[in-house]
Amino acid sequence: MNVNEQIKKYKQKIYFNSIINSLVYGLISGLIISLVVTIILYCFRIKNIVISLSVFGLSLIIFSIISYFKYFKVTKEAIARKLDSLGLDERVITMVEYQEENSELITLQRNDTIEKLQNVSTRDIKIQVKKIALILLLVLMFVFSASFFLPNPKPFGDNPVEPGTQDKPLSEEDLIIKEMLEKIRQIIDESGLEQILKDRLYDKVNELEEALKECTTLNQKVTLIKKAMKEIQDIIDYYLTERNLGQALQMYDPFTKEDFLTLDLGLAVNEKDLPGVDSSLEELKQQLLSASNQRSNSFDEIKEAYAEDLDEALKRATLEDNEALITAITNFRDALLTATPENIVEVIEVAKEEIKKALMEDPSGTKEDQAAEDAKEDISDAMQDALDKLEKEEAEEEDEIESEGEEDQEDQQEKPTVNPDKPFESEPIIDGNTPYLPEYEKYAEIINQILSSYEGEEIPEDVRKIIEEYLEMLK
Repeated sequence: MNVNEQIKKYKQKIYFNSIINSLVYGLISGLIISLVVTIILYCFRIKNIVISLSVFGLSLIIFSIISYFKYFKVTKEAIARKLDSLGLDERVITMVEYQEENSELITLQRNDTIEKLQNVSTRDIKIQVKKIALILLLVLMFVFSASFFLPNPKPFGDNPVEPGTQDKPLSEEDLIIKEMLEKIRQIIDESGLEQILKDRLYDKVNELEEALKECTTLNQKVTLIKKAMKEIQDIIDYYLTERNLGQALQMYDPFTKEDFLTLDLGLAVNEKDLPGVDSSLEELKQQLLSASNQRSNSFDEIKEAYAEDLDEALKRATLEDNEALITAITNFRDALLTATPENIVEVIEVAKEEIKKALMEDPSGTKEDQAAEDAKEDISDAMQDALDKLEKEEAEEEDEIESEGEEDQEDQQEKPTVNPDKPFESEPIIDGNTPYLPEYEKYAEIINQILSSYEGEEIPEDVRKIIEEYLEMLK
């Protein structure tokens, strides 16, 4: 009997074992490379899950193929070694190596091996993967999964430190703002929000932080925080509206300045009102049937306009998690576009059943909605708390300025006024403290001593006269 035929029945099981081992080694290699890339990107303040997954997928494919052809490729010799490991004591590998010889001894050995192989079942061949490889794979999978939950790194330059300001203590208002920003980032990071919404909120907080650095007054900072709080609330409100397909069907069209034709359907979907779904689509059916009896193009115009509104609602509800409802609305849109007066009733009846079934089986428990609501409330509380503290600081500053103004006014009132008729009888007028007259007398005495020390023609008479007139003017 041919040797190849003897080992052929074991080939599929051994081939499957080789594929499993190749994939394990490919997974290990892919995870290691992806983690290295993720760490490098994170060091450069970049967190991109798409890049990490792409590197992982590409590495998995490449290293699985390399592992197979280098270590686990299925050959006759590999199959023989596997079978011998089941207790055949190298009989099969010997049979494979001497398959071209037909000597009496070789024939006896071959027959003995074939007889032994009759007792070996494919079930005896187990899938074997090294334990150390499995443990390493599990550890790498855990670390790789954990890397997805790393906080978003702050871009370079978010907190530049100017020379000489490292040890400068923050003011009370700056400490309040710093605490507020840290608390908001922590709330966003710990919330169960979609990553796309987290990124939008992080961007808004970073914008607020940069804008606050440019402010010179407390009033400007308070105004900016109030504005940012409103914008953050609007972002979360838009997210909540966007992810609900029922609300998207009720949208107002900014171009036509009219409600969507799907308004009634949207109301019913949003409230999970099954009779409402029936009545809204029944009304559409009657409109289309009525239009089909006319010779104009109104039938096509109505169905196409309705299909366009369905399409627009699907685009605006990108975060809807009820896949069955999305599928039902998508099918309805596609069916409407190709519907004819002859099958329009069937199209609408099918849509009714699919939409109602999707609503009854809707698993969405608004877990993400609740996370968004919680984050919105927590962020608003954090910002309002900071605003209260800052406004208190602002009020205290105003009181302090007002108090200083009153003190200045009292000081001004305590200062003596100068009598224009007797300028030297009032105190003081030099730098607000020093009496003028004593200083003048000292100055005049020095000048007179100088004049007395020079007699005769050393100081001309006309010069003496000018000096005396100057002293008189000062007096």
